[in-house]
Amino acid sequence: MICELCGKDIGDTIVLLPLKRTNGALSTMACLNCAENSSAYCKKHNRPHLGFMDDNSTACIFCIEELVAEKENEEVLIFDKIFLAIPQEEKKRLLDWATAVARIKQEREATSVLRAVVTKALRLKRTVEETVAQVVIQKSIESILSEWVF
Repeated sequence: MICELCGKDIGDTIVLLPLKRTNGALSTMACLNCAENSSAYCKKHNRPHLGFMDDNSTACIFCIEELVAEKENEEVLIFDKIFLAIPQEEKKRLLDWATAVARIKQEREATSVLRAVVTKALRLKRTVEETVAQVVIQKSIESILSEWVF
């Protein structure tokens, strides 16, 4: 196999990176060296990032979960800040989404919303606070739920 980034033989280790290609492919086969030097690869966890359908951003699932755990004590505050800022129809959508995800993940609704905020923050290389502020200013949850299917 040939690395789609450098053109050299991949060898024994093929890494699928969530880098969309001009031919419509949603991932790129890379050699380990190219993968490790890619922005779609987490050097901390030695793993490729997750890719998202709505844009070309990526994020590491392990970094997402670490930041969710780090912000766990703030999850209700973050949920309330978002919930109080959005219009009634968005409140229903957020609650429906959070309830569905919380059931699947067996967690609290506030944790599910925090994970959506954290995921968007890491994808855009922003802080959680900046991401929450964006939702509050826009009075819409679209920016944090757009890539989720529920």
